[in-house]
Amino acid sequence: MLVPPPSYHHPMSRITAGILTVGDELTSGDRVDTNSTWLSQRLLELGVETAFHLALPDDRAAIAASIRESAPRVSVLLITGGLGPTEDDLTREALADALGEELVTDEAALGLLRGRFEKRGLEMPRRNLQQVRRPRSAAMLGNPVGTAPGLAARAEGTPIYVMPGVPGEMKRMWADHVAPAVRELVNGSDRCLTAWIHTVSLAESKVGEIIEDLMQRGGPVVVGTLVSDYIVSVRVRAAGAAPEIEDLFVTTARTVEERLGVYAFGRDEDTLASVIVRRLAAQGATLVTAESCTGGLVGSMITDVPGASAVYLGGWVTYSNAFKAEFLDVSPETIAQHGAVSGLTADQMAIGALAQSGARYALAITGVAGPEGGSAAKPVGTVFIALAFIDEDGEPSSHVRHFVFVGDREMVRRRAAITALAMLQFHLANDGTVPEMLGEFRPRIETGA
Repeated sequence: MLVPPPSYHHPMSRITAGILTVGDELTSGDRVDTNSTWLSQRLLELGVETAFHLALPDDRAAIAASIRESAPRVSVLLITGGLGPTEDDLTREALADALGEELVTDEAALGLLRGRFEKRGLEMPRRNLQQVRRPRSAAMLGNPVGTAPGLAARAEGTPIYVMPGVPGEMKRMWADHVAPAVRELVNGSDRCLTAWIHTVSLAESKVGEIIEDLMQRGGPVVVGTLVSDYIVSVRVRAAGAAPEIEDLFVTTARTVEERLGVYAFGRDEDTLASVIVRRLAAQGATLVTAESCTGGLVGSMITDVPGASAVYLGGWVTYSNAFKAEFLDVSPETIAQHGAVSGLTADQMAIGALAQSGARYALAITGVAGPEGGSAAKPVGTVFIALAFIDEDGEPSSHVRHFVFVGDREMVRRRAAITALAMLQFHLANDGTVPEMLGEFRPRIETGA
């Protein structure tokens, strides 16, 4: 069984938390544990560092042992899952074992649960009775959106909060009961501040090189990197006494952004698409898309952003050559001479999309996503992206770039879509200039020397 380390004292925070998530579906890999990630983020907002996450099976002895071993090592212990009405929901029993207590029925919780069933004209199943049982010293936490109350207990002086594994129920219980308790625990301790600075079209190694001196460990500010879906994010975290720590935190975050320059596009909850939507809205500008190998992925990323309808008019998925010619006015001669996967085809797709829509900006993508279809001249991963726009003279203009992306079909498609958005972001944020980009194909020039 996995257990936390013998002790945990994070150099940046006096308040630490441990998170246990319970369920066979988590340890088997059938379901991804999103609760730990979400709770860690909420804890950090309150100034609490998460010391460890442990995923545990539906095993009463294993859960009890982990509670006993984890509680003395952190300031607060959070547990999710195992509070349901079935035989494999064993967290309350395990908590009682860890505390050395018997389970008792909470009459107030029982009355509330019965009332909920009666209000719906239903008879409460016998199995639900186990959901209103608690260790004798524990208290129930109300759950207005589910049948499983949570539990609040204390072991070895450490507060323990048990919440349902259903994310919606867990989040509501966190907000109603657990967050206020943790906030009170943190009150008077050092501040803990975190910022995520997101970059696109820079390799992680390059980001690390640019901010290498800021990433040295040992000081009150810790700087690190994380890669996710072709986005490299820099985390700046600081803890200590306010206001001194706040000034150092703000200065460090600003320095990171300044060094990364135009490649840094947003912070924290920002996405590439959400930043673009904000920039387009500020201009009163509109966007259309014309996609081949990405099959509408760019449009999907844009429409994931609330309010995108104010700036995104729509798009075309022109997979066949005939559709490219019919709906985007791509010249059949261009396709015959240069191929459907070419810079000129991408350019004509983007210009055609502008002409058909009346938008100010258009993004077009054509490529070979694989696994078949590549050639020596245009191997799998070859992608051409065009950004067309109406210039200051009211005429269409464009940037066209040639990329070769590494990876399987899904990776090529996602990298192409993200890179297309990056081209637009660079243009909007950099006075129409698009810098050198990650994955860009630059043929070697033979000098004969």
